[in-house]
Amino acid sequence: MEQAEYDAARTQWLCEQKALRVLRFSNDQVFDCIEVVLEQILEAVVRKAKAAPIPDPAPVSQGKRGTSTPEVETTTK
Repeated sequence: MEQAEYDAARTQWLCEQKALRVLRFSNDQVFDCIEVVLEQILEAVVRKAKAAPIPDPAPVSQGKRGTSTPEVETTTK
């Protein structure tokens, strides 16, 4: 299998099985245009963050005063 075929198969697997987005850059791009590469990575992260749904807030705790740890009684001798 050629490198390009391997990369395409791996990208497809990562996207379908792991729900990841793959950004690929050549060594030349990284060495010669690192600022452009970093900008593209940042843009992808920002797009993903904007598209991500806002999770529901955590349920209200049953512990005292809204803490997540229930009250524990202690006794002294």
